[in-house]
Amino acid sequence: MLSAQSRISYSNTHLLCVQGDYTNVVDLQLEWPEWVDGHDVTPLQQFIAKHLFGVEATTKQSALQLFVSGYGVPMEGKFKTIPDDNKFCYVTCKLLETGYQQGRFISYRLSRTVEPGKDSQFKSDTLNLLITYDLLKAEIKEMKQIIKVGKLSGAGYSKPEAVQQLLANASIDLPQQCGIELVNACLIDGNRILVDGNCVETYDDYDAGNVTVNITPFSSMFTGEVAQWLFNNDTKKMLKQLVPTNVEPMPQSVDSINNEPVYRSCDNGPVFPGGTAAMRNFLAKNIVYPKLEGENGVSGKVIVSFVVTKTGQIVQPCVVQQVSPLIDGEAVRVVGLMPKWTPGVIGGKPVNVLVSLPISFHL
Repeated sequence: MLSAQSRISYSNTHLLCVQGDYTNVVDLQLEWPEWVDGHDVTPLQQFIAKHLFGVEATTKQSALQLFVSGYGVPMEGKFKTIPDDNKFCYVTCKLLETGYQQGRFISYRLSRTVEPGKDSQFKSDTLNLLITYDLLKAEIKEMKQIIKVGKLSGAGYSKPEAVQQLLANASIDLPQQCGIELVNACLIDGNRILVDGNCVETYDDYDAGNVTVNITPFSSMFTGEVAQWLFNNDTKKMLKQLVPTNVEPMPQSVDSINNEPVYRSCDNGPVFPGGTAAMRNFLAKNIVYPKLEGENGVSGKVIVSFVVTKTGQIVQPCVVQQVSPLIDGEAVRVVGLMPKWTPGVIGGKPVNVLVSLPISFHL
């Protein structure tokens, strides 16, 4: 079994950027892979930076600096005059982990929307992409590199169970007679596939001589025997390949916050209000077991690292030992709900301290 050799950093950022007379609202929800199961994931970071942000970079910090600078300077304080609504542009970027199997792969959804006002200098834009990153080969895989797409096209729906699962697991109610076009796929784990598709409905108005086509996007999932039936040969090999037990040591994480050091040991460590027993009660009260993971028997221990600042705030949460994207995300969510801690102390003075917190999820 691999030790805790991952670091997935979680962040939510809301920025108001000013560029001359233009105002741009930038929202970022990111689950950035810094290190995964002892693997340097530079190719994955480069892919994310290029496709999600349109920049050449390998770190989250450099990617965000380049991306945000294209929308102006982040604003602090209040507007001196009322900005023109027509010159606003709303930009939302999300990088969400969608799948993981220890030592073999990690999957992501990359999404971006750009919604400009009528006088904005930016154009409307959307991105929605699912990918799986093969940790052993250091390769990005999209739908055609993961499943045998031909089995799910036209008359290729020869397996009734595939149709049943697609309909039953869809994010919307799919009409029985609609056309289905799959556009994205990634691995959730070794037994589940996440897919995106379009429901295509055609309506003929013979009197008017018009044909109306409605296209509705949806997500769904294939599981069990159907998923195994869809895997291509490369995916089957990846899921069977031996995972190395000797992994590279993970580079040291955060060293400073606001130019002040972050310590890994101290005279008196940070303390949750009320102590360890109170923290256990807090976790038990606030954790919501992800329904889908409960239904599929997914359990395990997540380790979340974070910094307790000298003022007791929790910042920079990262998952350093993963279970699944849904369980990992729930652990980070609950950590984010915690009240201020009593900060760690060195020489009688409060300091920033890195904390690692194991959180168990068991059915």
